[in-house]
Amino acid sequence: MKYSTRILTLLLAALSVAAFAQDTSSLKRTPKVGETAKFKLSAKFTMSVGEGTVEAMIAHKILKVGTDGSYVVEETTNGKVTFGGGEQPMQESIEKQSRSAVNTLLNVEGDAVDDSKKSGELRIDALQEFHAPAAPVKVGDTWTFEQKASSGTDNVSTKVDYKVEGAEEIDGHKVFKIHASGKETGGESSGELTFWIDRTDGSLVKGEGSLKKVNVGGAPEPLDMTFTLTRAG
Repeated sequence: MKYSTRILTLLLAALSVAAFAQDTSSLKRTPKVGETAKFKLSAKFTMSVGEGTVEAMIAHKILKVGTDGSYVVEETTNGKVTFGGGEQPMQESIEKQSRSAVNTLLNVEGDAVDDSKKSGELRIDALQEFHAPAAPVKVGDTWTFEQKASSGTDNVSTKVDYKVEGAEEIDGHKVFKIHASGKETGGESSGELTFWIDRTDGSLVKGEGSLKKVNVGGAPEPLDMTFTLTRAG
C-alpha cells in the first residue's frame, strides 16, 4: 500500500509539472513605479592585449510606467575591473533607460552618456538583453526579435531567435528558461545566451552566456565575453 501511494504521489507530481509547462505567459515587462531590484554581475573578457574580469552590483529602480507598457528605469552600477595584473574600481555609473513593454532599449540618459556611448549601448543591448514576444508563449515556442539598422546603432541591424526551453522555479520565482541566439547583420557581433524570466511580471531572475566581438564603451577593440547575472535582492 505504501509503495502504491508513493507511485501515485510521483505520478501526480509529474502531471503537475507537465501541466505547469504547458501554461502560457506573456513575459512582457509589467513593472510598478518605485519597484527596485539588485543584480550581481560576474564577467570574463578577452582582447588581443589580454584578459580580464568584471565584478559589479547593478541596482534598478522604476521611475515611470507609461500607459503603453513602456517604462523608465534608473540603473546604478558599482564594481571593479581586473586586467593586466591590476585591479581598478569602476566609477559609479547612473543612467536612465527608457524601454518598451517588450524590453527594447529606446533611449539612454546620464551625465556620462554622449552620442557615442548611447549608440554603443543601443547596439549591444539588442544582443545581450531579453526581448519579450508579442504574444503569450509556452514551453517549446519560438519567436524572433529584430532591430533595424539606424544611425543610433552605428547602422548595424540585429536579429535574435528565442526559444522557451523549460519551466522552472528559482528562489520563489516561477520562470521560463529561454535560449537566445543572436547575430548582427552588417556587423561581427554575436551572442548565445540563456535567460530565466519571471512569468508574472517579465523581470529577469538570472542570465548567462557568451558574446563575441562586441563593442563595449571604453574598450580599445571589440572583445569576447562570458557572463552570469543573478538576482541579488
